[in-house]
Amino acid sequence: MNDLDPTDLRRMDLRQNASHWGAFTAAVREGRITDIRPFAADPDPSPIIYGTAEAVHGRLRIDRPHVRKGWLEGDRAGGTLRAREPFVPVDWDTATRLVAGELTRVRDGFGPASIYGGSYGWSSAGRFHHAKTQLQRMLAVAGGFTTSLMSYSYAAGQAIMPHILGDMSSVVGPVTDWRAIARMRG
Repeated sequence: MNDLDPTDLRRMDLRQNASHWGAFTAAVREGRITDIRPFAADPDPSPIIYGTAEAVHGRLRIDRPHVRKGWLEGDRAGGTLRAREPFVPVDWDTATRLVAGELTRVRDGFGPASIYGGSYGWSSAGRFHHAKTQLQRMLAVAGGFTTSLMSYSYAAGQAIMPHILGDMSSVVGPVTDWRAIARMRG
């Protein structure tokens, strides 16, 4: 964090903001964050807020929607280049139109149950910014979707074991460790 003199502050746009790491003021010059100051009344601000500029402007940040080049050119199935071809940046209006068109195509052709409304991706501490919640809200308004139940890590055990053993203890409770199993073999 830099100590800014009053002359610098007059040339900057100071913007109040908040993240799940805390509230802060961002100094912005020519569209870029140049300084971060924690909320003055925060008795113990998180040092993570100082990484905000890097997170917003870092070279690895995906700053707009991208679409697989082959898909834009008509290769909807993926072909042999999938995961080996470039992604093309598009504007938000184009991305929204493409997603709406695909949702309509799949829903009309195969029914809403064919649209999976799950996400294992990004999220944050607040439920509003939770990817799965937002995805499911949008898909519900668009006609419905299929979701998942239980944990993707051990859902089969969650579904089956209560019928076999009467409870979930074999899935989520204490289990036999590998050393005990090895001793039983000996």
